[in-house]
Amino acid sequence: MRTCIFCEGPADSKEHAWPLWLIRQLGATETGRVEAQRGRQAPNTWRTAKAELTVRFVCTCCNNGWMSRLEDHVKPIVVGLLGDKPVTLDRDDQTTLAVWAVKNAMVYEALRLEAPWFFANSERRLYANRCDYCRRRQYG
Repeated sequence: MRTCIFCEGPADSKEHAWPLWLIRQLGATETGRVEAQRGRQAPNTWRTAKAELTVRFVCTCCNNGWMSRLEDHVKPIVVGLLGDKPVTLDRDDQTTLAVWAVKNAMVYEALRLEAPWFFANSERRLYANRCDYCRRRQYG
């Protein structure tokens, strides 16, 4: 069985590589074409009825816990940035956006077949369990 890339628990959950709220916000819910490459394999193209891509390398606890709370905090920031009006990001907004971007990079990396990955296991665990920002904002 696969283990969670963040806590090494059983990877019993599917994490959406692109959050569903972001897919809806971008209007990408219809049938579309996906092109992806895993490792050194040739790029593969396919049509899909849903613009969803899931990664099976996270546990239910992480996915429904700190990761979900992080998504809840970042959603209004990203939605604001996608709007037509100028947006000012304070320090907390910038930090939330950065934390979310790194979390997404860690999740996307799980799509790669070959090692080595950019992020070390210790970095992912530190990020999820001991990150000062996450503790301060009560993500973990």
